[in-house]
Amino acid sequence: MKSTIDASSWRLAEATAINRVLFRKIALRVIPLIFVAYIFAFLDRVNIGYAKLQMLPDLGLTESQYGFAAGIFLLATRCSRSQAIYC
Repeated sequence: MKSTIDASSWRLAEATAINRVLFRKIALRVIPLIFVAYIFAFLDRVNIGYAKLQMLPDLGLTESQYGFAAGIFLLATRCSRSQAIYC
């Protein structure tokens, strides 16, 4: 019994293989960039906590004023990040 593969099955298999190769190439270039961006974003969020130690007395802010400013910073960061995801 001979197994025959029609043209549409062959094209589908070839397209699937090409998609895998293309996805792998894209992933190898994009994932490291996303990882580095995530590390920088994490460091930025951590820095606001360390800045509190010296910024609070220098600017004369109260704890509630600092909390409000940090909340606005976090909200702006979240909004900009969600916009970048949907672009």
